[in-house]
Amino acid sequence: MSLTVIPLLGIQFIRIASKERDDGKPGLIDRSKDIYRKLLVFCLRKPALLISSALLLFGLSLWGVGLLPFIFMPDSDKTVISANLEMPIGTAIEKTDQVVREIEEFIRAELKRDGDEGEGVVSWSSYVGEGAPKYDLGYSSPEANSYSAHILLNTTSDTFNQVVIDRLDAFCIANFPDLKALSNRLSTGGERPIRFRSA
Repeated sequence: MSLTVIPLLGIQFIRIASKERDDGKPGLIDRSKDIYRKLLVFCLRKPALLISSALLLFGLSLWGVGLLPFIFMPDSDKTVISANLEMPIGTAIEKTDQVVREIEEFIRAELKRDGDEGEGVVSWSSYVGEGAPKYDLGYSSPEANSYSAHILLNTTSDTFNQVVIDRLDAFCIANFPDLKALSNRLSTGGERPIRFRSA
């Protein structure tokens, strides 16, 4: 209604006399109308070419979608890594603290940047038995328990983040088989998984 009848009534009742250009040359709108009219007439005279071109472009768009990465929310480019550590349920907090201390020693010996040069971890903070304070909009602290810990690491650059993640995960797998370690970049979305259910 508002897209068809109102403009039609507006044209019918509000008539403005068109002004001719003094120099007699067509304006930009007139030239655009001429180009559009010629293009429209060409397409209407060759419907097979128009339909085949549309189908070809549609097929190319479907093929191009396969080249795009499937990312719901891209990772953040901040120089921060979060490591969620979870021991078996019921583990004493002293054991969890000991594991975190060994991981910190590994970070200090292998991943920390030497002085002010090179790539590496600049600083980190550990939280045993509880989650970290809210450091990101998408982060929500888990419930406190004796078998989990959280480590935040500041690195020198986003490109070095993956090196830290890979080496930290490899160290945890090799030295703590009971530990469930998940190191990742900050996500621009929340950390909660999104689930869809169809009936």
